[in-house]
Amino acid sequence: MADLLTTKTVEKLKATPGKRREVPDGLVPGLYCVVHSSGAKAWAFRYRRPVDGRPAKLTLGPVYIPTADGPPAPEPAIGVPLGLADARRLARDVRISVDLGRDPAGERKDDRAARQAELAETFRDVLEEYVARHASKKNRSALETKRLIEVNCATWLDRPVRSIARRDVRDLLDSVVDRGSPVMANRLRAYLGALFSWAEGREIVSEDPMRGVANPTHETPRDRVLDDVELVEVWRAAKTLGYPYGALVQLLILTGQRRGESAAMRWSDLQNLEGDEPIWIIPAEFTKTGKMHHLPLSPEVVSLICELPRFGEIPYVFTSGRTSDRPLSGWTKYKGRLDTEILRRRREAAGETGQNSNDIELMPDWTLHDLRRTVRTGFARLGVAPHIGERVLNHSSGSSRIAAIYDRYQYGPEQRQALCTWAGHIVRIVSERSLEDFLDKSFNPADTLAKN
Repeated sequence: MADLLTTKTVEKLKATPGKRREVPDGLVPGLYCVVHSSGAKAWAFRYRRPVDGRPAKLTLGPVYIPTADGPPAPEPAIGVPLGLADARRLARDVRISVDLGRDPAGERKDDRAARQAELAETFRDVLEEYVARHASKKNRSALETKRLIEVNCATWLDRPVRSIARRDVRDLLDSVVDRGSPVMANRLRAYLGALFSWAEGREIVSEDPMRGVANPTHETPRDRVLDDVELVEVWRAAKTLGYPYGALVQLLILTGQRRGESAAMRWSDLQNLEGDEPIWIIPAEFTKTGKMHHLPLSPEVVSLICELPRFGEIPYVFTSGRTSDRPLSGWTKYKGRLDTEILRRRREAAGETGQNSNDIELMPDWTLHDLRRTVRTGFARLGVAPHIGERVLNHSSGSSRIAAIYDRYQYGPEQRQALCTWAGHIVRIVSERSLEDFLDKSFNPADTLAKN
């Protein structure tokens, strides 16, 4: 029969080099003090599994030896340092659970495996699943959203997703603001909010770290509209850049469509290019509104498209030629090239008029989306009815909800007329305006419209 263990005897137990000792307690059957060859000591409880009678061992925790000036014993629980009395109490509790048909060691092993699985599931894994199962079905630009998250959350990709806390989110968003991209920080908050909300709903994370995180910066709605001279500058610079990006920018100017929808244009979406009523059908999965958009094409747009190259089986009209599985991207790089070309042309014009070219600056704050607003404003100046302009731009807010339900007419002829009028205006200003016009402070962009 085993001897009764005491705190003193446990403290005096010596390690055996190269061997592990298990010293049973004579009071509680199944309780052992395990002495490792390193000298470390732990409590273990041995029993037989109720299901199959096989032996099992549950490690209760390291041995706690009280000292005069040492810390007090922690609350007894499996996994924390335990004194003899607490180890016996836990061992008795384990014995009761075994007698009730449970397998504590097996359950703990399952819990540990589950925790390891949780730690193994990285942010990258969750992002991939989110895009595949959810985002790509809801968002036409899911791949671009995924790319933006990967770029801005690069340090998170290999982290366990459950380790990401609200503080990590705030630090990340602050870093994006600090690098000079406050609007991107707001967009990133929205993207991550959708991702973690989905993950919480699927119980991938127990708590959404985005909850309570507000936009890091206040946004003022943009109202930038390019005047005719600026529009001509962008057109000519885009022509110099050529295919694919320059041609795509010219398409944006002629049609006013969204950047992502235009980049995703496929040859199969274009119909009747050689007929009297050419049209571009933008599939619902590519539109922001989630509805198919039938856009009539002006002769100028048809001419632009027909001059573009085609690359084998690649379905997209605008492509780098290197890949066929996704639309054209890399907007930031190409927008920088466009701005550089505009500046080069401005300085060249200044030099020809005797001005100091070094005093010439970039075109003031503008984005590609401003072209869309410019087209809509141009429609109004050309006398296009507001509801027709909204139809062309595929705005969901173009009419009231009731009107949207009952008015199913597509206004195809009216849209075609509006786009042809606008394209004609672009052709005129490109042919009439010189590079020196932007230096002429007395130039009034409305003059061009007045003459027409």
